[in-house]
Amino acid sequence: MAPICLCTLYRARSGLETDLIPPPHNGGIGPRFVNQYTKQYLWSLDTIFGVRRVVYLEADMLVRHNFDKLFDLPFPFAAVPDVYVNSGFKLHFNAGMLSLHPNTSTFESVRTRISDARFSEKRPNKHS
Repeated sequence: MAPICLCTLYRARSGLETDLIPPPHNGGIGPRFVNQYTKQYLWSLDTIFGVRRVVYLEADMLVRHNFDKLFDLPFPFAAVPDVYVNSGFKLHFNAGMLSLHPNTSTFESVRTRISDARFSEKRPNKHS
């Protein structure tokens, strides 16, 4: 589910006013990441809905097997490796599949520190 749809879902189901969270530094990380930061709201679901675990799958993910085990992972955060390893980022994970323990403290910490994020100015070659 695209982040804009996620915002719409929150509004429809809970009456919450969730805004799109823009990328830091006026979106200087590339146009394909413009909507990605809104996923930070997933960490706030512990207080909003009392959710203990979130498994987030985007609409373009193909589920081929039962994924109930993702709800039982012992980690506070888990994601799958990204196929674009030469993206210029230090962390390489695909944000289209996330498994996490919602934690409002984490959400608030990330929101206050997001402007500290630094990205490589080097842009990957599309054929790398």
